[in-house]
Amino acid sequence: MASRGAKTITTTIVPYPWKVDWLAGSQRSQTYIGYPAMITWLLDDSGKWSFDYSVFDRFVETCFKHGIDRRIDAFSLSPFNHKTDRREVIYRHKETNAADTLYYDQFAPAYKEIWKSFLRDFESHLTSKGWLDKTYLSFDESPHEVIESILGIVGDSAPVFLQQFSIAGRKEASALAKSFSLFYSFLPEKLTGDDETTAWLQDRKKDPDKITNFYLCGDPAHPNTLTYSPAIESRMIPWLAAHYGLDGYLRWAYNSWSDKDPYNKPVFNFIQGDDYYIYPGENGPVSSIRWELLKEGIEDFELLKIVNSTQKKEAIDMAVRNRDGRQKSVTDFENARRLLIQ
Repeated sequence: MASRGAKTITTTIVPYPWKVDWLAGSQRSQTYIGYPAMITWLLDDSGKWSFDYSVFDRFVETCFKHGIDRRIDAFSLSPFNHKTDRREVIYRHKETNAADTLYYDQFAPAYKEIWKSFLRDFESHLTSKGWLDKTYLSFDESPHEVIESILGIVGDSAPVFLQQFSIAGRKEASALAKSFSLFYSFLPEKLTGDDETTAWLQDRKKDPDKITNFYLCGDPAHPNTLTYSPAIESRMIPWLAAHYGLDGYLRWAYNSWSDKDPYNKPVFNFIQGDDYYIYPGENGPVSSIRWELLKEGIEDFELLKIVNSTQKKEAIDMAVRNRDGRQKSVTDFENARRLLIQ
């Protein structure tokens, strides 16, 4: 991940923050393996909350060791599925270690107080580790109104986080986000200078501390980095970030494999390749063509940043034309690079 310019550590502060509707009205994690919590919530017999950060700390420190150290994203105060106001708090009894769950309405005072207890403790722990300024409260495709309903909880317990939100989704929620990733399909093919998206991007760029990316998932069909995607579309992704004047690219999953053996069961719940770039191997990750071509595009993006060329726009236009890779020539990228180097 570090070799592809990964900057952000994805952590889970609650179990399975990405749940989806499943069989017979049930819910489960949207991926085969799922995302258990990296922080254990503990409740003692007197009703006092405490929190075990040992797994969280080990994971963050491992990422730091490998150079992924710019930001820690904490998922999530708001669940991925918003079809109900019912919320759950999954915890363990401190005395017995037995697992249990409490259920609340999203707006219940008791539910808010539990989150305030956590956020105060979380802020204190991050401060002790020297990580507070790197840690963001993160929301994945949460509607603006859902995030707004959380502002009071954060403001009353750990207001420092009000300036440290990371959000992926629609532009409507971007006003609350220091780091924001917009779904690719919400971007026009070309910024004309007087369209709504151009104005929105210019507004975000007024604050040099704000980060603005785009993301892809199972949609659109082209361009993308799915298993069936023409490989050159992977190389085009960073060029698209340059085309829109964005800081980078977000992909929701790197190795959320579809099964213990994704070679023979490559699909679990999504389009093949949507939830993983690489494969498991006996001696570590096994690469893919799309993972390697993404690196080529990232190197192109870095080249754009270093060179002083009057032909940058021409190079970018050439690289991002014919975004359906079935109609695109790889020579577009080679010619675009040549323009920059000349």
